[in-house]
Amino acid sequence: MAKANTNQEASDNLQRSITELLAVINQVARGELALRGKVTNDALGNVTDSINYMLDNFTKVLERVRKAAMEVTACSNNILVAADEMQAGATQQDQEKSLTPRALSKSSPSR
Repeated sequence: MAKANTNQEASDNLQRSITELLAVINQVARGELALRGKVTNDALGNVTDSINYMLDNFTKVLERVRKAAMEVTACSNNILVAADEMQAGATQQDQEKSLTPRALSKSSPSR
C-alpha cells in the first residue's frame, strides 16, 4: 500500500512538473524569451535543463542578430550620407561647368 502511494505521489509530481514546463513553453512561444523552466530532480529535470540551455543559446543568437541589424542600419545610413554628398558634389560640378564658358567669354576682350 505504501509503495502504491509513493508511485501515485511520484506520478502526481511528474504530472505537475510537466504542466509547469508546458506553461513556461507556451509563454516562451508567445515571446516571453526570458522565462526558464524549473529544473527538478524527477525524470523531467534533464529535459527542462536542456530546454533552458537551448533557450539561453537562442537568446544569444537573437542578440547577435539584433547587433548585426543595428550595424547594417548604421552602414546604410553612412552610405546614404555619402550618396547625398556625391550628388551635391556632382550638381556643383555641373553648375560650375556650365558657368565656365560664360565666364570665359565675358573676360575675353571683344573684337
